[in-house]
Amino acid sequence: CAACPRDIPHPPLATVCCGQVCFQLGIASLPVSSLSRRGQLTSWAVHCGAELLWYGKPLHPETWMSAVAMGQEESTLNKDSGMPWSSSDTVPKSQYDAVLQQNEDLKRQLAELKGATGAVFPAEMTNGRRLLECPVGVMTDSYKATHFQMYPEAKSMTAYGEFRAQYKGVGCDDDRFIFYGMRHCIENIVNRPWTVADVDAAEAFYKTHNAGGTPYPFPKDLFLKFIKENDGYFPVIIESLPEGTVAYVRTPCFIITAEGEYSRLCTFLETVLDMVWYPSCVATLSRFVRDLVEEAFDKSVDEELHWLADSRLHDFGFRGCTCIEQSVLGGAAHLLNFGGSDTMSAGYHVQYHLNGGRPVASSIPATEHSV
Repeated sequence: CAACPRDIPHPPLATVCCGQVCFQLGIASLPVSSLSRRGQLTSWAVHCGAELLWYGKPLHPETWMSAVAMGQEESTLNKDSGMPWSSSDTVPKSQYDAVLQQNEDLKRQLAELKGATGAVFPAEMTNGRRLLECPVGVMTDSYKATHFQMYPEAKSMTAYGEFRAQYKGVGCDDDRFIFYGMRHCIENIVNRPWTVADVDAAEAFYKTHNAGGTPYPFPKDLFLKFIKENDGYFPVIIESLPEGTVAYVRTPCFIITAEGEYSRLCTFLETVLDMVWYPSCVATLSRFVRDLVEEAFDKSVDEELHWLADSRLHDFGFRGCTCIEQSVLGGAAHLLNFGGSDTMSAGYHVQYHLNGGRPVASSIPATEHSV
């Protein structure tokens, strides 16, 4: 932890700093509130081949490594000598046993995390990669979770999404837009199998989400049904315009169809699919600017220099984003129209995930302010 005030070499398994127990196993980063009192850590434990218990002070790397080298199933460290606990130890046996129990609880949590896909909260680190901030069962507007009670039985049900007004402030009366971003939604959110643990985590939230802290209705039975019958995949068909399509407003961008008993889930995913709004707006505005640049180049730039138009709107939008994901989505949308970009997160994503390794974004060395 860069903010840690103590100059302690990072041990190979875990360390304690800034109120966190940080596991370097690609598994989890767990708050220590359950292991501490008033924010002051009194003891903690980890398990990775050998169990290491610490009472009240950090272990020196040498002591840590020697304990790991023991390879024992249970290797506990005395608070003073660093040796295993014995009857002559100043640490009471009851405290020792309590920490062992804490360690068992922690191992159970880690085992859950190893097999989960974002279902254990708030510690959502799986294989070293942060997945989601919440269970998929709450990734919608609240009111959509209640639609299963309002829609009638049907053989099938269809919903669609569209843009309903032209992009304002671009200096022309043009109601076209560029559609972009659906692939990201499908691959990273929709095409992810649900688990019973996802539903359990969502249920814990819904229990108090209604006004007054009362239970909020949600289609738990339908969720569990498709987890069992459809291997956890949401039972809908999604049709979409191809990425980069130029269309007129009020053209359906995507259509969701659900059938049979699942028809009442038709609109549940609409919220996450509507997130194409942001990258589509970026792509559309960027396209209008490209049109203006090319018009100006036709009037005032020699033809042999028209290749410079591709870099005339250079992307520095990374710093204005709310998260890394937004920089990738917005930056990739910009790259539909221009090649100049300092948003390397988007450039890398487009080059290696979308374009077969062929480069799209480029930049030049510079100090601050284009020098």
